[in-house]
Amino acid sequence: MQSLLPIARHPARGLLKKSLAVAAIACAGFASTSQAQQASPAPSPSPAAAANDDFYQFVNATGGAFTDAQAAWSMDGGNTWHSFSEAKSAPARMGNGRLYFKLQNDKGTWQDFMEYAQDKNAWHGNTTYVDALVIPLTIELVRADGSEIKLGMDQSRKGMFDMFKKDAPKEFLSCVVGDERIASPNQVDFAEGKPFANYFDKYVDEIWDMYAQPKTLPSGWTGQVVDGALKFTKPGQKDWVLKKKPTTQEILLGAGELSSSPGFCAAFNRHIAADPGDWRDPSKFYQQLPYNYYSKFMHEHTVDGRAYGFCYDDMAEQASFASAKAVKLVVTLYWDAVPPAKEAKAREMAYPDKK
Repeated sequence: MQSLLPIARHPARGLLKKSLAVAAIACAGFASTSQAQQASPAPSPSPAAAANDDFYQFVNATGGAFTDAQAAWSMDGGNTWHSFSEAKSAPARMGNGRLYFKLQNDKGTWQDFMEYAQDKNAWHGNTTYVDALVIPLTIELVRADGSEIKLGMDQSRKGMFDMFKKDAPKEFLSCVVGDERIASPNQVDFAEGKPFANYFDKYVDEIWDMYAQPKTLPSGWTGQVVDGALKFTKPGQKDWVLKKKPTTQEILLGAGELSSSPGFCAAFNRHIAADPGDWRDPSKFYQQLPYNYYSKFMHEHTVDGRAYGFCYDDMAEQASFASAKAVKLVVTLYWDAVPPAKEAKAREMAYPDKK
């Protein structure tokens, strides 16, 4: 019987531009509950509920893999769980936090979460794969005029696991951890002391060698390495400076000097570090290895192509983030392939009086 421990994240050292305004997004850490509490406690439960008693609405679209009694949610870090059969909705919560989900049957237990921040003016939040993909889920933010913003994944979980194992470069195959999760590379063979701990090192060396002498690019940026620091300058633009070569772990985790340099962090993950002129052009991302294949894969399988595949994936507005004044938020949990008709039926059964 498989058993998946709750995901835990280490707070980013700086707030992400397009992430939650008041909740730190993860940059690492797949740990047991006790380890997580010691290293990085989850955001505290929101102090007060807003007026909307059924703002969060939950849909079980697992296609029979889990009954409503086997699907649950928690708004207090997993200390108290409510099954879908007990409660298919939850009140709006002022403040910030995480909304956890659990699926459990005789084959195992799986947990995942989304993040949110809510004030009197708007709801802000995101799905995220900075740690791992465990449960495919979508969030649909519904505005007062009926328009929606949809984020996340609604594909077959097994299908994604199979595709990852089939298409991933050999370095990333360890990301698939049994049937538990597709883990961020820093948790598996890219960690310090592991087989691919130096995955990005040659690429980093190439960038430093490229700018051993000053070089001006067609984009107008000039790069130069001086006393070991890489500096990009362009008239009318802020300088980008990295004082030393980052390690593979720093690139994947947004750690070290990269903790305060989202541009460089994203550029190395996406293999576009050579030219800041490419840093905001998604058509240039992930075109040549080495890059963070895990992140690329997550973007390829979300409903809108946006995802938190690494902590600074909001650079160039690529993160699965939404912010709007909303009347409700529908969270749908998936498992393996679920025909659209069954998903629609699941919604109808969950909310017969809500259109």
